[in-house]
Amino acid sequence: SKKAAEILIDLGQEEVYNITGGFREWNDNGFKVINQGKELSFKSKTYSSDEIESVINQNKSVLLVFKTPWCLPCKKLVPVLNELKELYPQTYVLELNMDANKELAALHNVSSIPTLIYYKNSILTRSHKGFISLNDLTLFLYDIKS
Repeated sequence: SKKAAEILIDLGQEEVYNITGGFREWNDNGFKVINQGKELSFKSKTYSSDEIESVINQNKSVLLVFKTPWCLPCKKLVPVLNELKELYPQTYVLELNMDANKELAALHNVSSIPTLIYYKNSILTRSHKGFISLNDLTLFLYDIKS
């Protein structure tokens, strides 16, 4: 961001700020983000381990998806997950913002995003790191082709 600020100043921008700690720290500290006069909200639900355990225990098939809104592979995964939900409504897909759920991510040993963790009958059966196509995800979860 320092380099970007320097480039903007070199290009003639007069009001340039380089935020110590970056955008994430700015947002985590509760400071406002305004775009074209509108305040933007980046709040995501924070889940407790008890809530996640309850979801896993109450559903036969659960896919936990750790991702963030700023991650490009995570963004590419959104339409894949939407189609999966339509094709296989019996699978409970829970998308978790890793920035808002750092403790859960640590509890599930998530070190990169996106990470998909699959539970069948309350038992962790598989996990996958990185983007995955719908066909590969279907094979990964159900051992069948879409």
